[in-house]
Amino acid sequence: QKLRGLLQQIVDGVTSLKRDRVLQLLIINTLVTNVFLYPLNSVHFPVLFKQVAERADQLDLSVFDYMLQRVMFALDIKKKDMWRNYNALVSLGGVAGPFLSNALIYMLEAYSTNHKACQLWVGVNFGITSQIATMALLAVVVMLSGNLGAGSLVFNLVGAWILMIAVNNIVTTYFNSISQERLQHKERGRFIANIMTIFNLGSICGSLLFGWVLSAYDNSVTGSVSLLICGLVIKSVLLVLLRKEGNGTFAGVARPHSD
Repeated sequence: QKLRGLLQQIVDGVTSLKRDRVLQLLIINTLVTNVFLYPLNSVHFPVLFKQVAERADQLDLSVFDYMLQRVMFALDIKKKDMWRNYNALVSLGGVAGPFLSNALIYMLEAYSTNHKACQLWVGVNFGITSQIATMALLAVVVMLSGNLGAGSLVFNLVGAWILMIAVNNIVTTYFNSISQERLQHKERGRFIANIMTIFNLGSICGSLLFGWVLSAYDNSVTGSVSLLICGLVIKSVLLVLLRKEGNGTFAGVARPHSD
């Protein structure tokens, strides 16, 4: 009975994709983020950090390596266990993302007001464009990870992860605003529950997908970079379709949802 209810909720969530073209594209965009981006942190980053720890003796220490070691020693973490904590540092760095996103949203609001453009469309287009750029940055860092020391790798991944969390928050903020504008009040609760189910399933599928490519390729970097590029391409297509919905500009006018 519970399984039937879950399946029905998934069906309802998929059905909700057909109700509004803009919401459909935004839901798919977030689903792509959950499948092709977030699992990178939990699945592949630990592998990268273990590999960089194994070749630590072969690389010259940089300023970033020295700083990272000082932080680890200050936390009383043994050298052999340091790589296990690098992922926590990347995730902790992501805490700064929401603060950065708030500052960017403030500037976006000021920009859209000065240019008399629709604020929601400015935010969505900027957010997805920034997501594409951030995924490209992550792909480059992962691709070059074999040539980086632990300090440089952690520093670059922390910076990229902060940007990623910030731009994702921007997209989420404007996505929520658009859904409130286009959905009736009584529809919003069920709509959110349905899409959350889809997003959670997307995260699970993404973790399985990253795990599969890590085991399928001799070079662990190849599979993950390929997945990032795949997600980047899909988001680029979604951005083009969204801009068409806005008449090809950042000044598209959101249409209220009607049954």
